[in-house]
Amino acid sequence: MARYDWSKPVASLLYKLQQRGFTIVSVYDGEERVKIDSTKSNLASRKEAIEVITSVDESQLIVKKGDIKASLYILLGNDPEELVYDYTDWDELDMVVNEHSFQWQGKKCPVVAD
Repeated sequence: MARYDWSKPVASLLYKLQQRGFTIVSVYDGEERVKIDSTKSNLASRKEAIEVITSVDESQLIVKKGDIKASLYILLGNDPEELVYDYTDWDELDMVVNEHSFQWQGKKCPVVAD
């Protein structure tokens, strides 16, 4: 039996955020806020955030750029192009979310065998 592999669309979103200069601050999984260690590499930060985000259906991702923090609300179950269902109104963040949505437009979530 196959199951959805949300790690790929989530990873591509986080990668795009980091490429645009955003730092992953934390992920709220509905019960606890997991702070992402800012001394880790971008790859290690992404992996930790991916693990938390994909462990629940809905999460809140906090990122920052400079002194500004922003929230992205992620819902696994939407099509990958609609992974982010709400976020802080900020032009720089809007560009990343739109770029991610365009990349995944019309594509289904990848699957992996159990």
